[in-house]
Amino acid sequence: MERLLILILSTLPAIALAQRLPTDIELRASYCVPVIKYRIEVVTNLVQRMDTGQSASTPELRKVASELLAEFNDKLQRLHNYLLPKVEIVDPAGLALAINRGAEDVKYSKEVLPGICSEKCKEHKEAQAILSCAYACGQEDERNMRQQRQCSDLNWLPF
Repeated sequence: MERLLILILSTLPAIALAQRLPTDIELRASYCVPVIKYRIEVVTNLVQRMDTGQSASTPELRKVASELLAEFNDKLQRLHNYLLPKVEIVDPAGLALAINRGAEDVKYSKEVLPGICSEKCKEHKEAQAILSCAYACGQEDERNMRQQRQCSDLNWLPF
């Protein structure tokens, strides 16, 4: 995310050249970059905890984590492939705002939701039950998840 944001911000002086405003799809793609990076971070942390014995691990859970990691990395690559060519032709301020909004929503997911969901899910003991509970808890938070859900299926990207 940092590289994309730096690239976008470095083109701010070019605004004087009257670049076009970003489309809804370009704004949505920009928003999704930090959201998908956060999902990668969550799954990576889970795998690391399983590797060090801090979290229960089963072959099935490892397979699911591996598949999710591959899926999220693919999505991030698709977003980058779509956005990078746009940086030179689109007003970067709008893209930067969308990236920042995604980062703010991720920050809320990191700082507020864990406390709420940890309390809700504390009775679960097995990793799969904890994951399911935490996922369901996060989905209940309509304020934050409404925007983030659009990043789950990237079929709105033109390629």
